[in-house]
Amino acid sequence: MNKTKLIFSITTSILALMYLGGGSRYFLEFQEMSDIFTTLQFPRWLHPLLGVTKFMAVISLLTILFNVKANPNRLKEWTYAGIFFNGTLALIAHLMIGEPFELYVPAIMVIVFVIISRISWGKLNNATNL
Repeated sequence: MNKTKLIFSITTSILALMYLGGGSRYFLEFQEMSDIFTTLQFPRWLHPLLGVTKFMAVISLLTILFNVKANPNRLKEWTYAGIFFNGTLALIAHLMIGEPFELYVPAIMVIVFVIISRISWGKLNNATNL
């Protein structure tokens, strides 16, 4: 396995696990997450919707990781874009209310991992399309 493939596999797997854990938390700790959303000044109805979209992102990330041809590249690109925007907006939301650093580290990690995963996926795609 070459270096790019290894980096892609590791970052995409970590990202999928982070989103699986985050999505699960939205439902297993429903009231706590609802309270967090209120603190962030988001509507309470938004958190179950984001929980579902995190599970959808995990499914799409797995299709990217295992190179499932049924998932078109356009959907894969939207998956990366959605995760990037979700991480960026989460980081901004936590910064806006002045939370301590350790509470927005996961958002920073998501942003870093999605960028690395997307770049390495692009390199692997270009190598196979030559």
